Amino acid sequence: MPKESFTQQPNIENKKIAPPIEIQNEDELSEKIETRKDYFGKERYTNVFDAGSAARKIGITSQTSYVLFYKEDPLLPASPESFYREKFPGWNVFLGKSFYETWAESVEAAKRIGIKTWDDYKKLKHLDLKLRTNPYKYYKDFSSKDFLLKKDFYETWAESVEAAKRVGIKTWDDYRDPLCRNKDKRLRSNPEQYYKDFIRAKNTFSNKRRDSLEE
Repeated sequence: MPKESFTQQPNIENKKIAPPIEIQNEDELSEKIETRKDYFGKERYTNVFDAGSAARKIGITSQTSYVLFYKEDPLLPASPESFYREKFPGWNVFLGKSFYETWAESVEAAKRIGIKTWDDYKKLKHLDLKLRTNPYKYYKDFSSKDFLLKKDFYETWAESVEAAKRVGIKTWDDYRDPLCRNKDKRLRSNPEQYYKDFIRAKNTFSNKRRDSLEE
């Protein structure tokens, strides 16, 4: 077999229609796939989304697995980022990944698979492919302080107050004291940052609430 010559750069704009391929349950691929030659004269998918669909069809789910298995489809380029340039939509879109729309949804999903802390999340997020690796870059509602996996906090300040009373908290100093507050792990250390119904009053933890609010 003669060796390939690389002395002359092929015309990368040269396009043709590849022979029909069998498609099963893949709406994004057409019956005839348009291809064009890469720098070395090899036929590749012209449309980046055709390439992504083909990659998913052979079981590729990540950038790492793409590098390992893209050769199973001879029309896939070695580096789709370089081949499609500005048309490359990013690996997540390219491989058809979808993620939870909000951080709150992510937290609830993490709970369902047994994640209880932020450290757990970083170690076990792969158990749910819809959990992002770096959620702080994508979610406006992200807060590691409000991760809600370490504890199931009370939903309202009114519930928190009643719970605090049950464990013997009678003043704000009691509440601010971790030894007192931690008698109930569902009490937040900084409730003013989380509860819309939060009110700081002198008699918050009193059974008789007749005093005026603290200034």
